[in-house]
Amino acid sequence: MKIYTAPDEVKREDCSEDKIWIFLAGGITWCHNWQLKIINELESSPFSGEIVLFNPRRTDFDISNPNVVYEQIHWEFRYLNRMDAFTIYFAASETSDQPICMYELGRYLSEMQHRFPFDWKDRIV
Repeated sequence: MKIYTAPDEVKREDCSEDKIWIFLAGGITWCHNWQLKIINELESSPFSGEIVLFNPRRTDFDISNPNVVYEQIHWEFRYLNRMDAFTIYFAASETSDQPICMYELGRYLSEMQHRFPFDWKDRIV
């Protein structure tokens, strides 16, 4: 399994047709690191060699720097638009109502229905 963490760029060898691209969409700010749990579960799956995973949670994110914020948003949009599947995580018991997650869910539900009309429901976790 190959994991890209924002702002990593995709390497050419990970663009092959036989790879499954999965984006870890969902809460980051004021949320526990739920992405790590998904990564650990996927690493032990029989499909791990076929997965290219995109994790937007950076180890160091300076929200006060507008350049970093722009880079993050640009990275997320670029890779969310190319996914074969994505997760969506809502941190219901945490301190944020996750408005960006709600937006991402609506936008990418529509995108997946358009790109994968017959199995779009199977591509969202």
